[in-house]
Amino acid sequence: MNFHLNVYKQELELLSEHPQNWRERITSAFYRRILRLEMQNYRFIVPSSYYLRGEMLCEDISEIGELDYKHEDLLHLLVNDFLRNVRRLSDPHRIYHELLLRDRRPIKINSKRNITTNNHTNTVEIQLRVRRNIALRLEVLLADITELYPESEFSVEGVLEILYCDFIDAFKRGELKNIVERIVENEKGQ
Repeated sequence: MNFHLNVYKQELELLSEHPQNWRERITSAFYRRILRLEMQNYRFIVPSSYYLRGEMLCEDISEIGELDYKHEDLLHLLVNDFLRNVRRLSDPHRIYHELLLRDRRPIKINSKRNITTNNHTNTVEIQLRVRRNIALRLEVLLADITELYPESEFSVEGVLEILYCDFIDAFKRGELKNIVERIVENEKGQ
């Protein structure tokens, strides 16, 4: 099983616990409530040129929408859209193959921490904090994929990197028509 699935493993451990008395049940319930509020931190690396393009996009969204839009906001939008599609599809086989198709990462880090680059030497590390329930959904999906495809080396960080790089690549090629306006509408509609 993928060693990156910390939240998933922790949830499985909690489910296997069987509190015996009322004190243990109260303690367990309190602990679970605290865990729900927890945030998970993820870090991944992208080429500097992708990051800069993302910065310009966020600035455009901020200016046109009169809001303060950051990389983290863009990533939350991409993750939420991805999870909406996961719920809609409910097919880990298809999701796995779509991730492979969308994998336009110029920089890949495999499970042995070897870095492969495609002519990109300058990189930027992006950090993202997500709610525990979002991390759990991503990790459950990855656990399902790992069961179906044991050779899969996807991690939450890898999925975040794929979503980001695929989006920026599509944006650079002009495939995302009116994306600034669509994001502004989405943000103002919330």
